[in-house]
Amino acid sequence: MKKKIFSIIGTAFCSVLMVGALSSTAFAADDISVKVDDTTVEFTDVKPIIENSRTFVPFRAIFEKMDADVSWNEETRSITAVRDNITVSFTIGKQEVIITEDGKSQVKVIDVAPFIQDNRTYVPIRFASEAFGACVDWVSDTRTVLIVDVEKLMPEYENQFNNIQKYIDFTNENVALNGTFTNSMTYKTTMGNIPVSTSGTISGIKNNSDLELAGTVTTDIDSIKSAIILNEGENAVNSQVENILNGLSNASYQSILSDNKLYLSGSIFTPLGLEQNTWACISEFNTLSFGTNFIDYISSSAQSIILNTNPNNTVNTIKSYLDNMKNLYGDASFTTNEDGSITLNSNNLTLKLILDENKNISDAVLTTNKTENGINISTSSHNTASTYDFSFNLTGGKTLNINFALNAQKSNTTSKPTTIPNGDVVDIKLNY
Repeated sequence: MKKKIFSIIGTAFCSVLMVGALSSTAFAADDISVKVDDTTVEFTDVKPIIENSRTFVPFRAIFEKMDADVSWNEETRSITAVRDNITVSFTIGKQEVIITEDGKSQVKVIDVAPFIQDNRTYVPIRFASEAFGACVDWVSDTRTVLIVDVEKLMPEYENQFNNIQKYIDFTNENVALNGTFTNSMTYKTTMGNIPVSTSGTISGIKNNSDLELAGTVTTDIDSIKSAIILNEGENAVNSQVENILNGLSNASYQSILSDNKLYLSGSIFTPLGLEQNTWACISEFNTLSFGTNFIDYISSSAQSIILNTNPNNTVNTIKSYLDNMKNLYGDASFTTNEDGSITLNSNNLTLKLILDENKNISDAVLTTNKTENGINISTSSHNTASTYDFSFNLTGGKTLNINFALNAQKSNTTSKPTTIPNGDVVDIKLNY
């Protein structure tokens, strides 16, 4: 019974990003070739090799092909490559890589470390290339590494997405929220439907990508009890079920939405089997976030494009993707309405921006609508300078129908949303 009721409370919809991996079979050095922007890289005295299912290349040949300045520090046994505002540093035998961009450094851990063989320094080609914004793929039939330098293609697109960037800037400020929510669900069982109605308060912080909320929640337990009795008989509502329902009637909750993960905690989940100071995590909770810079978003997503379906024309493969993004979200795809607002209708998404006399956004409404496998999911978010409204509707699910609405007042804050919960985390998976 606890599993059933816990499924009633949580909601999620998932997206999966598939990224190709390099070959896991060992080949002789002469069998491996590398192409950068459809041009074969000529190696002289040393060739690429595969070790531990990863392709390694002589670092200087690849970095210089990507117009980076490379250097070797004998004392620290480290490699440094610099291109424009990005510096990448490896150390022989270590899996930590330091990437510095615009003066800000971050450490990334890779699964294989650079090494020296036959007096030549080898680096893992996938990470080395991706650190400079490249797309990397592998053609197993010809044992060829394909690299497209995406960053070289981006200048053509940098001034094509001003409207969508204005929207991102408008919604990306950290703001405090205070308001209320309602949630009406129908949980479908083999015995019959169980309605679940909840309402409560919200208080927290949001920006364009992260959300942290807490508050109180009240559940209409009488309707749940009536449905259980109707579907399963009087004896189904025993003392254990009564205790669970009473625990749901008036409770508290905490939630964090970050990095496509929804974390839930609080007293409302305790009678459902979630221990105190423990968080339930629903992974792959797709929030349609473009990050803080749309050009960076499409550049990053272009690095995951599959290249091996057209291995001799990889640059055009990436350009086709970027052109498609321009057609979907570019300034030329917006239409101007009679009231002076502008609207984008694209790819199951509608974005309406209301502009003030200075052409700044004063009001923004984003709606999405998608039907897949008979399940329809629609969302709507409405941002003004002082209010935030959000709704989520799911119909046609095998186990759930959902109708959620949130209404809140916004105010400026210097605080940021918490993105990682403090406590144990338990992964759960919901089935609609």
